[in-house]
Amino acid sequence: MSATPGKIWYYESHDAGGFQFHLKPDGTAQVWVMTGPRERPEIGFYRTDLGPPAFERLRALKRDAELDKLPPSTPSSPGMGHVGLIEEYGDGKRDGCNFNPRDLSTSPAAARALLAEARRMGDSVLRHPRRVLGGSGGPQAPAQGADGYLRFEAKLRSVGTEAVELENPLAQEGVGPESTGLRLLVEPGPGVKSREVISVDLTPQNVQVVNAEGAPTKERWLVLPPGEEVRLSIRRKVNASPGRYRAHVECRFRLHEQRDSVEGLLTIDLGTFEVVRAVKSK
Repeated sequence: MSATPGKIWYYESHDAGGFQFHLKPDGTAQVWVMTGPRERPEIGFYRTDLGPPAFERLRALKRDAELDKLPPSTPSSPGMGHVGLIEEYGDGKRDGCNFNPRDLSTSPAAARALLAEARRMGDSVLRHPRRVLGGSGGPQAPAQGADGYLRFEAKLRSVGTEAVELENPLAQEGVGPESTGLRLLVEPGPGVKSREVISVDLTPQNVQVVNAEGAPTKERWLVLPPGEEVRLSIRRKVNASPGRYRAHVECRFRLHEQRDSVEGLLTIDLGTFEVVRAVKSK
C-alpha cells in the first residue's frame, strides 16, 4: 500500500442525506452537510485550515484503530444508515471501514476514539460556513385564519461567506407541476388525542416565494449573496382537531453542477400554534 497520504474522509450517511468531513495533509478541512439537524437548520459547504498536525493526529488514530482487523459491521436497518472513515492515498488506493451506528457502543475503544475525533474536527469546521443555507420561521398571526387555513412564514438565508443559488420551489425543471420539494409536518402537542404526525406535501397553490426586495417571484434561480434571504409564505389546511401543535417545513434542494447551489434536506422549525377549529384538508 502506498505510504503517500491523500486525504481522510469521515462520513455519516442515511436515507435523507448526511455529513461528510474531508481532511487533507496540509490541514485543509472541508465539511458538506446534506441534512441539517433540527437544532441547527443549515445545509451546505464549510471550509477552514486545521493545520498539518490535525491530519497527522487523525492518521495516527487510524493506525491505532487497526480497522482492517475489525469484524464486518452488521447491516444497517432501513433509515439508520452508516458511519465510516476512509483514507485515500496518493496513488488512488483507499482503505477504511463502515460501521452500523448500532454497533458503535461495542466497537473497540480505539475505533470509537478515531470516529469521535474525526467528528469533533468536523464539528469545528462548522464554525466556518462558506456556501451555506440556513432556515428559520414561525406561524403568522393568527396561525389559523377564519377560512381554516394554517399560515406560516419560513426564511431561507445565505449564512456563509459565499453566495448561494437556489432553484425556486415554484419553478423547478424536471418535476411535476404540483411538486415543490416542500413538505409540512404538524406534530400534536400535549392534550391532543391523536399522536399521529400530520405530513402533507405543499403544492404551488400552498406557497408564495418572496424575494429579497419583498416581491413575489417565480424566477427559476434565486441568488442570495451573504446575509440575504427569501421568504416562503405557506398556506395549507390539514386534518387536525383543536389543540396545540408544532410545525416544521422540510425543504429539499437538488445540486446543480453549473450553479453555486446546495444539496440536501433542510428542516425548518415553524414554532407552536393553536388549532381553534377542526377543518378538513383540501
